Amino acid sequence: MTWNDMPKRWYEDYERGRPGYPAEAVDVAGLPSSATVLDLGAGTGKLTRLLVSKFVRVVAVEPDDEMGAFCRSPKKVRYTKLSRI
Repeated sequence: MTWNDMPKRWYEDYERGRPGYPAEAVDVAGLPSSATVLDLGAGTGKLTRLLVSKFVRVVAVEPDDEMGAFCRSPKKVRYTKLSRI
């Protein structure tokens, strides 16, 4: 079984069971809230949701379609499918 053969239920369990990040995780010294930030490998969007609360624009990139389906956030977030090379 490869990573992309995982049953869909796995992603739901991951989202439900994996602890979130503390709010302090997005406090980056010198980075203004007007910055555009990138969440590369966004997974289910746990960090993305925190970034959206702090920054004007967040771009979340997740190569796995099933995992990315959980990366739902306010309109400020643009989910981008990463093409495999």
